[in-house]
Amino acid sequence: MSYLASANTAKNCGWYEENGVIKIRIIVTSGGNGKKRLKSLINEGFRIRKCDKKTLIPVHFKKSLGLVGITVLKGNLFADEDRTGINIRREAKKRKLVVPSIELVYLLRENFSDEDIAAMGLWWIVVMHRPVVDANGNSVIVDVGRASCNIGTSFACPDRHWDRNTGFAFIEKI
Repeated sequence: MSYLASANTAKNCGWYEENGVIKIRIIVTSGGNGKKRLKSLINEGFRIRKCDKKTLIPVHFKKSLGLVGITVLKGNLFADEDRTGINIRREAKKRKLVVPSIELVYLLRENFSDEDIAAMGLWWIVVMHRPVVDANGNSVIVDVGRASCNIGTSFACPDRHWDRNTGFAFIEKI
């Protein structure tokens, strides 16, 4: 299998798809805290809703260095009625995937353009970290998308039904 990467994608990563599962490898060369990374993305022109900015600067930000393996379960792996947070997390557990930290949203957005996300056949990639409480008191998880805000949050109700064109990102043990 060869890794695919568009011209807009950073040189340190690539992806391939097999049976509705996208595998991504990213070499992280610098950590950085949430505030610095958020400011960098805003300076690059990414849109982030004001109410989402605090959510994207977690108190316990984990810096990643080295090779990171990411698995994105595509929404079309699940029947429409079964595409819920509970079932998605259950499938990830069966595949021995690891719950990521919020930091994964930065790795995805820094390395993949809107065109790359479209090439994956997705509109959104939801980072399936443990839900956090946003500024409005809602339980949310973060996502990157090729529409709207580019980086945002989604309600994290376990029984929420997700769209078929959404991918769900987890960390892979490598």
